[in-house]
Amino acid sequence: MAINSLPTSQLGAGITSAELYARVSKSLLSQNGTVKQLEKDITRDQTRLSGLGQLAGMLDDFKAVAESLAGTGLKTAATSSAANVLTAYTSGTATVGAHTIDVQQLAQAQTLMTRAVSDKAAPLGTGAATKITVSAGGSSQTIAIDATNNTLDGIASAFKAAGIDAQVVRAGSGYALSLTSETGLKNKLSISVDGDAALANVLQLTQTRAAQDAVLTIDGKQVTSADNDVTGALPGVALALKATGKTTVTVSQASSQIPQNVKLFVDAFNGLSDKLTALQKGDLKADPTLQQVQSQLAQIVGGTGGDALAKAGVTLRGGVLKIDEARLKAAIAADPDGTAKLFTDSGNGVADKLATKIAQLTGASGLLDKQVDSVGADLKTLTAKKSSITQAVTAQAAQLVQQYANAAGGTGGTGGLTGYTGRTSLFDFFA
Repeated sequence: MAINSLPTSQLGAGITSAELYARVSKSLLSQNGTVKQLEKDITRDQTRLSGLGQLAGMLDDFKAVAESLAGTGLKTAATSSAANVLTAYTSGTATVGAHTIDVQQLAQAQTLMTRAVSDKAAPLGTGAATKITVSAGGSSQTIAIDATNNTLDGIASAFKAAGIDAQVVRAGSGYALSLTSETGLKNKLSISVDGDAALANVLQLTQTRAAQDAVLTIDGKQVTSADNDVTGALPGVALALKATGKTTVTVSQASSQIPQNVKLFVDAFNGLSDKLTALQKGDLKADPTLQQVQSQLAQIVGGTGGDALAKAGVTLRGGVLKIDEARLKAAIAADPDGTAKLFTDSGNGVADKLATKIAQLTGASGLLDKQVDSVGADLKTLTAKKSSITQAVTAQAAQLVQQYANAAGGTGGTGGLTGYTGRTSLFDFFA
């Protein structure tokens, strides 16, 4: 509430509300410096907290780009020395290297065959309600057979409707029902028949092929798989097994992708640099934390890593990375893997190091975390101090209003000061 915000009614011996406020303000003037500094300190901390939050967000955005390249992100390709044994495919998590693989056994499905019958469309058994229970892969389901579907064709259709591979096939001079499981030991079929005994007799099953897992060794370590598409054994590499035999799978950088990834990295770094510069002129002007972050990032890009990057046509000038397209192209042509490793090399590339450094800066107990805690604690102390001063000066102002009003012949209390509520604090007096 500003001093001149109230109407000017007469109090006692002619004193106006404006005059009364002027007297109270003058009496409290000695505390003006303390109040102004406290307000300034609170605003400073609030601004810094906002700036630190923006800084953390900027670093996290850049870290996401660096991590997409760091260690594994540059596009890779895989080749097999024996394409008839297997083919290999890579994803974004594949790492460069060569792996010796020996495929000892392919995964295969189990095949079961019923007894043969002469007519696949003729009813089997009496038509009484029959329940066929099929178990595979840890789950079971029931297939119902009765007079409406108790032919070999009808039973095959019922199995297919339940998601089981069932076919009517030639068996000698007649027909039989062939059931095929999914590949792998865990998917072998277990079948029981409850109901029509004549139908159960026909459905006695003989195994014509056993279920088995794929078995292979990768760099001497044995791996088993329920199917012939093996994933997870080599991070970021999928193996499509075709036959038994030995092969070497080589994962290498796809050189055509390197320029695109280098540009992505450079653009992201320069974007971060621009944002940090803007922050340095705004909420974190001359802030030591921001300066420390900028210094540590520049050391990674402009230090020994900078010398290596320069050979690939990437240089740091005035905090900004620039690409010499011709030099980068020449470096890739001469040594694509070596060029890619400047950015990502099992933790030693520039992208690797930047991602790691930012994780340290923004993580729990990191530089930013500690600064946020420190500023937050200081702001809490200042806010509590402001609350305490507000209460004390509000009471002091009320007493002064009453004293001056009484001295001027007012009615006592604060009722003679039109508009005064008793809540005005020193922060209002000096607004």
